Amino acid sequence: MGGANPGSISDIQSIHIITQGTSTHFGNLTQARSHNTALANQIRGMCVGGHSPETDIIDYVTMASEGNAIDFGNLQASKYGGGGCSSSTRGFHCGGYNPDNLNVIGYFEMMTLGNALDFGDLTYARRYGSSFSSPTRGFFTAGSPSGRGIDVFTMSSTGNATDFGDVTAKTSQLGGFANITRAIYGNNQSSQVRLEYITMASEGNGTDFGSLGRETAAELGNGCNHTRGVLAGGFNTPGTASVNNIEHITNATLGDAQDFGDLVINLSLIHI
Repeated sequence: MGGANPGSISDIQSIHIITQGTSTHFGNLTQARSHNTALANQIRGMCVGGHSPETDIIDYVTMASEGNAIDFGNLQASKYGGGGCSSSTRGFHCGGYNPDNLNVIGYFEMMTLGNALDFGDLTYARRYGSSFSSPTRGFFTAGSPSGRGIDVFTMSSTGNATDFGDVTAKTSQLGGFANITRAIYGNNQSSQVRLEYITMASEGNGTDFGSLGRETAAELGNGCNHTRGVLAGGFNTPGTASVNNIEHITNATLGDAQDFGDLVINLSLIHI
């Protein structure tokens, strides 16, 4: 949803995760933006906040039907570079920036139009981390300024995040996703982006999963179903041009990412 190529765009692209191939055009956001946050339950996909211009807009689409996004409500303030995750009913926006790094966790009921409310705080203020969730807990990892912390919170209540563990390398602007048991995210350990995982039911540090197979940055798009995860877009690091790569991994099996297909539009600064 949205992103940069090189300026902000409003395009929404979609893929079928079970079938490798090229993305297709789904519709458009209510406003072009980059550095935005996205999240979804099984019915609705949502685009939250963003930059260029800075905004507090929350958009939604019904994922079963292609079409343009509809205005849902607003965040507590304009912000960008936060992390997004969700339960089956609630959506969460974690951290971000404007005019400084933020520690705020905001939430909203995804099936009821309205504005975000205060949920609690991250353990420290930051932007550009990876966010994902199990059916019961939300997570926010690392980010900028440089740090290795993994935060966790229980999504059905309200309150502050607590420490879960640490990633193995300081990292930001890379994606992450989770099925019901395992979360996988990117980090910068070498010239190529490494993939790392945690088992979300048990506190602890990240463990090496494999390699993305390329060097990149700039807020990759990401998503998964129960068996397969995908990472898409980013920069042609060390350059700053957006790319159209989509890679996939099998969530249950350690190993390197494989080619999935291509984005129909080169994208970066998506931050799904």
